[in-house]
Amino acid sequence: MNKIRYLGDNVNNPNLKSMLQVRLLQLLSKACAEAFKRAGLATPEEIINKGITIASSPLLNDSSNNATLGISESCVKKPLKVRHLRKRFDLSFTSNGPVIFFRAEAFYNTTYLDEAVAHEFVHAAGVDKFPLWGYSLGRGNDLSGYDHYQDIIDNCGYQNVSH
Repeated sequence: MNKIRYLGDNVNNPNLKSMLQVRLLQLLSKACAEAFKRAGLATPEEIINKGITIASSPLLNDSSNNATLGISESCVKKPLKVRHLRKRFDLSFTSNGPVIFFRAEAFYNTTYLDEAVAHEFVHAAGVDKFPLWGYSLGRGNDLSGYDHYQDIIDNCGYQNVSH
């Protein structure tokens, strides 16, 4: 877990960081690693060991943070490929590896947070959007059509796994 960079106020708030770390630890379970392997993806532990940044989304509002986040000028000029505007998380690949941006409201709904941490690690493993019909109308999520999604959530989502 020491290869995770935490940047910003929300993710460094002791209570919120604790909520997040409990969910990140669940991603390190054997069952979760096996689910990622069945999908042909790098495991969360492999992703973490290569380096990942978890940041508060307000950092994106100040361009002086771009270098710290590893966001290039060319990336700033185009919309982030996998930014979930409706959601509480944003993911971007940068020169420092994947960055998951947390909005403050992500911590208000722990049921959402339970699934969302695992969900964002699927993106961090390189899976793009696989939405089902109706996604643009608010049905499902951008990975609802991904064949391995439910298996990963069942084995990695905090609420769904026996502890």
